[in-house]
Amino acid sequence: MIYKEAFDDKSKAALNAVSAKLTTEDLLEMMKKLVNDKEDADTVAKDWLTQAGLVN
Repeated sequence: MIYKEAFDDKSKAALNAVSAKLTTEDLLEMMKKLVNDKEDADTVAKDWLTQAGLVN
């Protein structure tokens, strides 16, 4: 869900970049880290974004 008025071209590009790289296997691995390993959600997400080359 998004707030339509705040969804600009920059937001759309960011969402499309994530969608293009995110796989089911990635999601399963992140869920394992969150549930089994009790890792912090922000850290797991940032690690994935870094590995995917979407952030430095």
